[in-house]
Amino acid sequence: MTKDMNMSFRKVVEISPFENSVKNLVLRQLGAKIIIDAAMSKTRVINIDETWLRMEDFRAMKWQAPRSKNSCVKKLWSPRISMLLAFDNYGESYVALSQSNTNSNVALLFLRELNKRLNEEKRNWRKDTLIYWDGASYHQSDATLKLIEELKMPIIITGPHSYDIAPCELWFAMFKKVNINPRRVKTGKG
Repeated sequence: MTKDMNMSFRKVVEISPFENSVKNLVLRQLGAKIIIDAAMSKTRVINIDETWLRMEDFRAMKWQAPRSKNSCVKKLWSPRISMLLAFDNYGESYVALSQSNTNSNVALLFLRELNKRLNEEKRNWRKDTLIYWDGASYHQSDATLKLIEELKMPIIITGPHSYDIAPCELWFAMFKKVNINPRRVKTGKG
């Protein structure tokens, strides 16, 4: 089939049934346009996202000397660690770690602390800053939306599956490409 139909045999990537629906494609394009327009006007654009860490070594591949074993220990952490990240278009990052699943309470705490830090750095940061994150349920909860309004944070929610416009995803990918605990420091209780 390679020669006859100019096709190649490749790994199938799983996606949700609605990931590329017309509605989601339009929402992603609108979000991207808002973010690009903001960045082009020298607005500080901050992406917020979260991930979890359940092991210290995420590598699927690594460099190895010829004829030696290419293996690494996959020690699971319990409880897992949640990482929240705010990352801007100038390279600044704000990171929080917790031993809990991310929910509205964790998101509220992160937003309060981010707001406090941004206020310390520049009092009128809201005038030239746009914050965006995905549409996770706790990003849109009543408590979260109320806090965003109370803090007057300029936040937009992007369309579903907007990974390509989320630099946090690249930050997480780079972070997880190395052994994050090379000295084998104890990571759990006991």
